[in-house]
Amino acid sequence: MRPSRNMTISMGLSIIVAGVNINAKEPEELVQEFCYAMQASFLCDNLSVRVGTREKIKKQVGGAFQKPGDPYAKECKAGLNKAFDDENKGLCEIAWEKYGCYGKNIPRMLQENPFVNKNGIFCKY
Repeated sequence: MRPSRNMTISMGLSIIVAGVNINAKEPEELVQEFCYAMQASFLCDNLSVRVGTREKIKKQVGGAFQKPGDPYAKECKAGLNKAFDDENKGLCEIAWEKYGCYGKNIPRMLQENPFVNKNGIFCKY
C-alpha cells in the first residue's frame, strides 16, 4: 500500500548523513549545535570531535561558519556562548547526552576522546 500525499507530508523531512538521521535541522540550528559540541570538546578532556566532522557540517550548511562574516557566524558564536554558560552546570554530561554517540539531539557529533580513553565509545558523524 502506498502512503497518501498527506501522510508523506506529515512525516516531515530528514537528512541522512553517514547513517545519522537528523530530523530536518535548519542550518542555523545545526551550526549552533555543532559549535556548542566543538566548544564542549575543548573544555571536556573526555570528549572529542572527529577530524572530518566540521567539513561535513560545512558541506551540509553550504559553507564556512566559524569566522566573522561567514553566513552562520552569529549562530556559531551563540553555540560557543551557550557552552560557556553550561560550563559550571555539567557541560560535559549535557554535551554527551545531546551529541554523543547515542545523543538525543544530533548523535555522533561527539565521541569519547581516544587519547584519554583508548577503550572509549567511538563513533563517526
